[in-house]
Amino acid sequence: MDLGKAKTILIVAFLFLNGLLAYQLYLKFASDQDYLNILQEEVNEVEELLAKHRININVPIPLDATDMAHLKVLRELYYVEDVMDKIDPIIQLHVTMDVNTFQGIHYTWNRETNNQAEAYDISMGYKEFLDNYVVNGYKYELQKEDIVNGNGEVIFVQYYGRHPIYGTTIIATVENNKIIEWYQQMITNVSFEPQKRPILAAATALRKLVTIIGNSKAVIEKVELGYYSRSIDTETWLLPPVWYIELKDGQRFYINAFTGELEGLQAQANVGEDQ
Repeated sequence: MDLGKAKTILIVAFLFLNGLLAYQLYLKFASDQDYLNILQEEVNEVEELLAKHRININVPIPLDATDMAHLKVLRELYYVEDVMDKIDPIIQLHVTMDVNTFQGIHYTWNRETNNQAEAYDISMGYKEFLDNYVVNGYKYELQKEDIVNGNGEVIFVQYYGRHPIYGTTIIATVENNKIIEWYQQMITNVSFEPQKRPILAAATALRKLVTIIGNSKAVIEKVELGYYSRSIDTETWLLPPVWYIELKDGQRFYINAFTGELEGLQAQANVGEDQ
């Protein structure tokens, strides 16, 4: 075979492989686009369903179409001396700490040694509070601020990667714009299970919500994807992905993104009503 003929064959083969790759990419794009179109149709139907039941929604319905895995949690024992060393040394002098591995950490500003006026001032924002006043504060983000006339509470939620772990929070009590005590739950040994599964669409979770609240004239303020951790007195447990739905009146719902079932306190209440 002469050199010119060999070059021609190589060029043709190269062009054929490029064309095949382009066709495969086109098929994948078309398939993904078809799936997104199906999701959008479901969103449109759910919006009509919500309107029919006099439920308003103030946020876009997510179109997440991804596979997810359970989070596996291994409980770790921790003690006051271990936890205290992980917060700012100066803060250590001013707080009383009560640690319970199964319930979390309760921090109280020590009023005997320090005037309440020296407690953390929320007008400074929350970065310094998360950096210096709690363990692994960098893993938490602000979830809700409920303060009226300088009094109320602030809630932070722990994240793993880009997803919040609902039920694993820091709840800080505020008086006169000062954080005077705070309660922290934390998960420190966590990893993804190896097997991923398709999740239900947010629209499916909203259909479930309609069956729960009915014609309630509710207003939906948040629809987000995350994980949910119940308080379980075991050494190892799995966290399912959930669709987190929050109403304007403060009610929160956690819809299992694998099964479509309700998680959390509302689920327990429903079981109690059925019995």
